[in-house]
Amino acid sequence: MSAADPYAPQSGDTSYDVDSYDLALGYRVRTNRLEGTATIVAVARVDLASFALDLVGLRTTRVRVDGAAARF
Repeated sequence: MSAADPYAPQSGDTSYDVDSYDLALGYRVRTNRLEGTATIVAVARVDLASFALDLVGLRTTRVRVDGAAARF
C-alpha cells in the first residue's frame, strides 16, 4: 500500500504510485510568462476507471495516458 504524502497527508490518492515527475520550464522576462510541460510517470496499484490530478490555477492543454490522448 502506498504511504500517505507527508507533505499533504489529507490529500492524494493511494490507488496509484508516482515513479517520477519531470518538469521542462521556460520563462520569458519581457512578458513575465512561465510555460512548461510536466511529465508524470505513475503506476496504478488497482484497476482505475479514472484518476484526478490537482491542477488548480494551471491551464492544461493536453493529457495523455499510455501515449494516447485522454479527456480532461
